[in-house]
Amino acid sequence: MQFLRPTLIGIGIGVLLLITVMHRVAPSMLAEPQIWQAVIAGLFIAAGWLVTAEVGRHTERRQQAQRRSDIGRALRSEIYSFRWQLADGLDLGEATKRLGAIRDAMAIRIENEDLVPFVATEHNDTVYRTVLPEIHVLAEDAIAAVVRFYDVLKNVEDLGADLRTASYAALDAKRRAPIYKRYMTSKITLIDLADKALNALDTAEN
Repeated sequence: MQFLRPTLIGIGIGVLLLITVMHRVAPSMLAEPQIWQAVIAGLFIAAGWLVTAEVGRHTERRQQAQRRSDIGRALRSEIYSFRWQLADGLDLGEATKRLGAIRDAMAIRIENEDLVPFVATEHNDTVYRTVLPEIHVLAEDAIAAVVRFYDVLKNVEDLGADLRTASYAALDAKRRAPIYKRYMTSKITLIDLADKALNALDTAEN
């Protein structure tokens, strides 16, 4: 109940000020039992109001902190899962090299073999879409990093959907290759953005 200490101290100071004023203005009233009864009754009523209000604010702050922690952990789990699957646990530098090599090799095959690459359907923002109405409870830096990550993720998934269309398959191979390279380059960018989002969420939690 430490959070109530300032409120109770404030009530005590208020009572002392009231007695001081009464002593100066009408000292004879301090000898009247009815006056003390009224003061004590008013004190209990005021204390009840103030304590109830403070307990309510404390409970609200605690619930908001818990909700902020829950949302942060949920987003961290989703982003980490996506990053681990994409980069196979590698750090940014190694993952960039690996995915870059896959991208370049596939682009060559698309041009030389008239290959239409297979691009799987992905949905990696289920948690984000669920908590988006409450994302304002996070720290500003965390919000910025998380929203940036998911905005780019949405663009990448939209581009992936384009690569699965008959229109893309009908393009000349020399046009298909750079589109695929852009798709893979964007996925590499997502690893960096995922790391920044995770760091921002960790910082906000601590």
